[in-house]
Amino acid sequence: MQKSRNIKKAFTQNADLLFLAFLTLLTLTTGLSLDGSSVDDAYITYRYARNISEGKGFVYNPGEAVLGTTTPLYTLLLAIVGLFYGDFPLTSHVIGVVSWAFCVILACLIGRTLNQRKAGLASAALIATNPLLPLTLGMETCFYMAVFLAVLYFYFAGHLDWSAALLAVLVLTRGDGILLAMVILADYLVRHRHFPLRQVILFGLIVSPWFLYSLVTFGSIFPNSLTAKMGQVYRIREGDATPFLSGLVILVRQFLHHSKLYYALIPLWTIGLLGIVGWNRHWLLLLAWMFLYLMGYIALGVVNFHWYYAPLAVGLLLLAGIGAEVTLSIPKRLSKFELQKSFGLLLTPAVILCLIAVLVAQWQSLTIVRRELPWPRIQSYKAVGDWLRENTKEDSSVATIEIGAIGYYSRRTIIDTMGLITPDVARHIYGWWQTVVYSLLRHSPDYAIAWGRGTAWDGIRYQEWFQEMYEPVKVIHNSRDVISPVTIYERKPSPFTYAIQREVEFIVGGKVRLNKYELERTSIKPGEDLHLALHWQGLEKMAEDYKVVVYLANSRTGQGWGQQVGDPMHGGNPTTLWQAGERVKDEHIITAPMDIPPGKYQITIGLYSLATDELLPVFDGAGNLLGDTIALVPIKVPLAAGVEYAIQEPLQVNLGNQVTLLGYDLTPLMVKPGEPLHLTLYWQARKKMEKDYTVFTHLLDEKEQVWAQKDNQPLGDDYPTSIWGAGEVIKDDYELLVEADAPTGEYQIEVGMYELVTGQRLSILDEDGQPQGDRVLVHNIVVHR
Repeated sequence: MQKSRNIKKAFTQNADLLFLAFLTLLTLTTGLSLDGSSVDDAYITYRYARNISEGKGFVYNPGEAVLGTTTPLYTLLLAIVGLFYGDFPLTSHVIGVVSWAFCVILACLIGRTLNQRKAGLASAALIATNPLLPLTLGMETCFYMAVFLAVLYFYFAGHLDWSAALLAVLVLTRGDGILLAMVILADYLVRHRHFPLRQVILFGLIVSPWFLYSLVTFGSIFPNSLTAKMGQVYRIREGDATPFLSGLVILVRQFLHHSKLYYALIPLWTIGLLGIVGWNRHWLLLLAWMFLYLMGYIALGVVNFHWYYAPLAVGLLLLAGIGAEVTLSIPKRLSKFELQKSFGLLLTPAVILCLIAVLVAQWQSLTIVRRELPWPRIQSYKAVGDWLRENTKEDSSVATIEIGAIGYYSRRTIIDTMGLITPDVARHIYGWWQTVVYSLLRHSPDYAIAWGRGTAWDGIRYQEWFQEMYEPVKVIHNSRDVISPVTIYERKPSPFTYAIQREVEFIVGGKVRLNKYELERTSIKPGEDLHLALHWQGLEKMAEDYKVVVYLANSRTGQGWGQQVGDPMHGGNPTTLWQAGERVKDEHIITAPMDIPPGKYQITIGLYSLATDELLPVFDGAGNLLGDTIALVPIKVPLAAGVEYAIQEPLQVNLGNQVTLLGYDLTPLMVKPGEPLHLTLYWQARKKMEKDYTVFTHLLDEKEQVWAQKDNQPLGDDYPTSIWGAGEVIKDDYELLVEADAPTGEYQIEVGMYELVTGQRLSILDEDGQPQGDRVLVHNIVVHR
């Protein structure tokens, strides 16, 4: 009898080994036959590893100490291998495939360690054919899960030192490994009632060097990429990002779309849960870890990247294996009842059928995955990276939404518009298109990578400011890629310079300070654009997105022209994203309407609250209330240039070396009392004048008594002399109404200019510059009744 048992045991062991060898070979064959370039984020790690192996340090962009990878240990592993073999994508793919095979082996070993052989074999078979793990090949995920299962194996086997050391490796591979460490520590305390001090010290000794290095080098033990990915859900509005839990539902639907046979997992999971609660309590820590993992990722609010779900998938496959074990052990547990044989006949085939159904479903998904690889997106990005490397300068900077393959193959400085390796962008995420706008305006990269239609770029590529900054230099087509074509834009030389720069101090609403403004020029013609840069500084964290109001205000009437209302930085940096003390350069393009009258204007700005429907109050640096707008430098809207006038009565009269009276038109020459005289004066500025002079026009009788007059600045006060340009000609119309009691006789009109404040007239100068009075007598007029 004993010999028979030994033979049976040996046969079972050999069969198990053969089955495990088959599963391992199947996993290796499947993995190595798949394309390993499916995940763009993996190339971020490759670039870090390559820079380390090339002696540039633990950096993505050389010289920038930013931790943009969540897997430091895996990065170092790749870097070490990279010292001998430089194909990082292939190296990582092979490591991933071997790690996947180790997951299969470890699942079987864990089952044997817990005396649950069938659970181990079932889990191993399910893991070997799982379609989610191969989708992560190239990343650290398979390596992470192999270490994860190794931790469980050594912990269940009672090798606590190995378990602690591997837990440290797990945490350094990916920070969420701390969740398993917490669960195992809690499980140990419950089971053994004492603290595992030695193992905790061992764990600390292994992880602390990296944490210390990270804190000193990067200023934090947490990767910047984690902050960015959390922000992608917490800050991105309008449904542009899918949170983790919603992504899990979408993933389940996708696999059910592949095959309805996945429903066979439900009875296995159900029985597995009942079995764990009932008599397999070693696995309670697996349930606890899965719960913590799910809740942790939901709380972090990361986007639904599929590789975050792979560890959960492995946990669920282990649970299915436990369900198979529990189901098959029911007849043995009921051996004292006569129902044992009938239960065995029913349950064993049912479990086998469920497992076969799941295996078939997974193989169907694997077939679909195989057809989709290599992913067209990665091919497009590689083509972009290759073009950049071959056609741009080594010190060029490139802005792109996805930075992995493009950054790896281009070897150029990358501005990450989602903030993984660009920290200030991570703090300014609000929407997909918004963060691109912010990145372009904040960093002014040499090149920008634009996706095809139906993406965030639809709201950017046709905007005036973008077309002014960038021009397309290369279009890359890929018929298999839904975002094709990808357009590479190059930054153009600036078409303008800020000629006017003013330091100011205005406090708006107690929340924002205007420190400076820059202006392209101080004149604008109808239909022209004028560039303005406002330099704001946030004084506190703001809870509302205030709108910037900019318009041209007529200096005399206050009427506004060409008003614009929008978010700062063309919508790229709403005020709710401003940090306290942050300085923001906010550029605007002011367009003068075609019907704007010539004259003197001021650029007027303010901050508008949608909540109160009011402009915020403005204070000067001393705290004095100035109103609700800020008036900047005066702006001139000039008269139409190039107009030639047919002057009826030409003159060349020099008024104080400031202005020349070129001549005049006068109608009629005979007028009745109470009727108007129409006088047109033609002025020409001799130079740029600093003062605003008033024009006087008087109708005088022989005794020089005034019977009609009109005193105002040129063009009805709308075109003061201070905005005249040297050489500019001004046609200036006046209407003089003769008083009703004016006697019949001959009259003259006198014309001149004076300074309103002092009353001092400009002298009439002869050719030698000598004063010849202070008025011009222009014509005789007859008044008759």
